[in-house]
Amino acid sequence: MRQGIKLQKTGVYLNEHLTKKNADIAKEARSLRKDDKIKATWTRNCKIFIRLNGATPEDEKVLVVREIGELEQYKRCPVQNYPLLYGID
Repeated sequence: MRQGIKLQKTGVYLNEHLTKKNADIAKEARSLRKDDKIKATWTRNCKIFIRLNGATPEDEKVLVVREIGELEQYKRCPVQNYPLLYGID
């Protein structure tokens, strides 16, 4: 949706339409975000991105999710509390 930047202040709004498969993946990713299993999720150009929790910003990886099964490993992870885990105040 980088093209949308060109439309700022023009009164035109772009909305991304996902396939059923990608919509289901995005919904599952939002659910993981709500449960604090991942840090963030978003879509761009019909791709679903997730940002993993990390102790520092450098540890936070961004991944593209292509199959809903790729999210299974994050469902099983306990809620991550990095300040306690790493002794960060």
